[in-house]
Amino acid sequence: MHATFTDNIAIAGVYTITVSLLRPSGAPSTFSFSHTITIVNPCESATFTIDPTILPIPYEYVINQPADTKVLLDTAVTSSETIATCPDIIF
Repeated sequence: MHATFTDNIAIAGVYTITVSLLRPSGAPSTFSFSHTITIVNPCESATFTIDPTILPIPYEYVINQPADTKVLLDTAVTSSETIATCPDIIF
């Protein structure tokens, strides 16, 4: 199996390619082989990075403290995918 990426997310999927041979006479040969290729949706395999100032590392919260609320906006999240046009990030 072979995997490749595309900027066209509509064609992502698994495909089987079969190669059949013809004899020099034009008659079909009984020899053929198949190969599977996976076209990966780059948006699904992207790595997302959250602005580290939102949740510092290490992050410590003590249970008896008041509730800690963090606001996470999509502007604070970046994707490693730069070729394909991916759908908006929804939280």
